[in-house]
Amino acid sequence: MGLRSDFGEKWMELSFVLQAALTLLAAILSAVGAFALSVPSENRSALSRVAPLVALACWLIYLLVSPIPSSWAQLSPGSGLTCVQDILILALPPAAILFIMIHRAAPLMIKWTGVLISLFVAAFGALGTQLICRNDDVLHILRWHVIPVLVIGALGAVLGQLLLRWERR
Repeated sequence: MGLRSDFGEKWMELSFVLQAALTLLAAILSAVGAFALSVPSENRSALSRVAPLVALACWLIYLLVSPIPSSWAQLSPGSGLTCVQDILILALPPAAILFIMIHRAAPLMIKWTGVLISLFVAAFGALGTQLICRNDDVLHILRWHVIPVLVIGALGAVLGQLLLRWERR
């Protein structure tokens, strides 16, 4: 695992920078939302849930409208199991830290909080994976970067139920 060899060149490509920026935005908004939901408040909860989803939708829409090769045969999504593995490896340490921190805050909306924590760590892992994965094909990114983020985010509802439950005193 290390930075891709063309990392310096990729930062000059608008598409690469926009994908990284949208992924980072989704991660940041998810983390902020998770922390906001850990403190009960009706005014913040709706925005805290919606903003990260809008950022994820923008990332997905950007990829869906990105130029694709003229022939579908030129698209080679490749095996992306390594990318999924990298996302998980990069996501696990911050996931453990955030679930512990936010559990101590005793959030009321534990499913949503779990989703937002999971979206943060998955998007964080996807951003890191983008910096090491050399496959920039749209289908590869959708299949092996975006879908794992969405699946991990959805699993966050279950993780929230299991890990964020607290007892009233």
